[in-house]
Amino acid sequence: MVMLLDLNMWKNQIFYNPKDFGQYTGPDDKIRTVNDSDLLATGNISYWTWESRSHINADTGLPLYEEDMQMNSRFMNYPLSVKWTAFIPSVIGMVLFVSLVSLYGRFPAHQPHGQKRNPSPTRAPPGKDPNSR
Repeated sequence: MVMLLDLNMWKNQIFYNPKDFGQYTGPDDKIRTVNDSDLLATGNISYWTWESRSHINADTGLPLYEEDMQMNSRFMNYPLSVKWTAFIPSVIGMVLFVSLVSLYGRFPAHQPHGQKRNPSPTRAPPGKDPNSR
């Protein structure tokens, strides 16, 4: 279950694009979020780029990006081929898990797969096989 959640988070990281969330990156590659909900409601992603947010706001005299929230994380926009390398530890973990379960799994070597177990919680008397009926 944990590995599945890790793979889901991996998917979110691999396919993340700031434009899909009303965000853009500045020249320092830091992610900035547009706070103007009216601008976001237009759905025009050309309004939330660094170039368009660098214009001066006539009311405040400051660039429009000053109104936006700057994140501390960076978006480097690596190609998908580089991002896939993050999947390698998950593949290695899955191969190890399947290998270990198949080698040392549920049925020990001294117990055949079809052998029935005694459902009784009591112990068998000494000298009697608890699996025989």
